[in-house]
Amino acid sequence: MNRITCSAALLAVTAMLATPAAAVDRIKVAVAQPTAWDAIFDIVAVEKGFYKAQDLEVTNVHTAGGAETAQVVTSGSVDLGGVAAIHGVLAAFAKGSDIRIIGSQMIGSPDLYLYVRADSPIKSMRDTDGKIVLYSRPGSVSHILLLSLAKQFHVTPKYVAGGPAPAIRTMVMSGQGDVGHAPVPFALDSVQKGEIRIIATGADVEELEHVSGRVVIATAAYLKTNRDIARRFMVAHMQTVDWVYKNPDEVAQIYAKAFHVDPEIPKQAMKFFSVARHAPAPVQGLDVSVRQAVEQKFIEKPLTPEQMKQLVDIVYDPRKG
Repeated sequence: MNRITCSAALLAVTAMLATPAAAVDRIKVAVAQPTAWDAIFDIVAVEKGFYKAQDLEVTNVHTAGGAETAQVVTSGSVDLGGVAAIHGVLAAFAKGSDIRIIGSQMIGSPDLYLYVRADSPIKSMRDTDGKIVLYSRPGSVSHILLLSLAKQFHVTPKYVAGGPAPAIRTMVMSGQGDVGHAPVPFALDSVQKGEIRIIATGADVEELEHVSGRVVIATAAYLKTNRDIARRFMVAHMQTVDWVYKNPDEVAQIYAKAFHVDPEIPKQAMKFFSVARHAPAPVQGLDVSVRQAVEQKFIEKPLTPEQMKQLVDIVYDPRKG
């Protein structure tokens, strides 16, 4: 009997060892500038095993802004766009792209701020009429933010595309531009040192407070055969987001180590956010975004209700499980 029992146990162990491990799906995800707060989610997802738990291996491809993200997804260079500007997505869709919004990434733009050199005479957005104001790329979140602020404060700045945040800071500090923008926590150390002053933030834009300004995207062609992968990515992302805001002190240390900054900087950054702003569903204020896109000439005419329904294809809604 003992021999039979031992043999059975041996067979069971052998069977377990012979069972192949779950296949890992490898995906490329376009995300915004590596200095932006969004970068922390990928770092934590890897370090804490949220991607691994969903059998995913994620490679990030950094872009100069949310508008460029829509371009690389449309071209097929990446599988998903983790941080895409809604207006860039609308422009691509209106031109015939099979791009789809699979989730909301950020409601409003609370983390973007406008700044000037400490010795600048500019005190607020009201003082920017005729001044050179720098954004990343046409159709980016920063571009829309500036257009919205200018409309709200009745000013007409001179808009110049400056590229990534470090390049924009160089232009401001060297006098090539009057007003720069940055995603927190980038350059908050310069604020602490008194080198630059914040004159406005995305939270000041009343029109965008309840609008999904950034979204997660894929193409319809990709979703047709990889919908489950996209869903698992969103599950891992939201689990990461939830963990980040529940563990601020540890996150500050992780960010500080990854980007070689004082832990106090990411602690300050977290004050700009809340977990609720990252809710993947629903995509809020799409009608507002469409109207803005027409007014700002990103698209020629409004999308029809049928087109908006086609554009939004949510792959994961935590409210529904």
